[in-house]
Amino acid sequence: MRAVRTGPARSRTVSRTRAIDVHEGEDGLKTVPPGGFAAVLERYLDGWPETRVLLSGMVTSRTGWLETPCVPCPAGLSDLVRSRILRREGGRHLHFLSGLSHLDGGVLTDVTRGEEVQPPARRREPPSNR
Repeated sequence: MRAVRTGPARSRTVSRTRAIDVHEGEDGLKTVPPGGFAAVLERYLDGWPETRVLLSGMVTSRTGWLETPCVPCPAGLSDLVRSRILRREGGRHLHFLSGLSHLDGGVLTDVTRGEEVQPPARRREPPSNR
């Protein structure tokens, strides 16, 4: 599992974010017991003031914390925002982001989760807590 705290980039001309802190560990689908994701997440985020958290990757798979439906391609940032699932956990607003899927002739040919959806999710301010 990896938690990345982001903040504004230092450029005045480009609206982007940059990583300002990273916590990494061996926790994942095979090591976190059922019902244990919230405690692991809180341990990774301990000391971080943010209440808004974006989650993506296998944590949103069928065997993860909360399954989210994949968004069919082509898809944009607005499609990812609309498909997210919101939860509140321990004072934090969790935004579970969907992966992307590709259908070819009605047949599912590819699914992406994790790093593939993180760059577009980080380009702008995270969605509101509504």
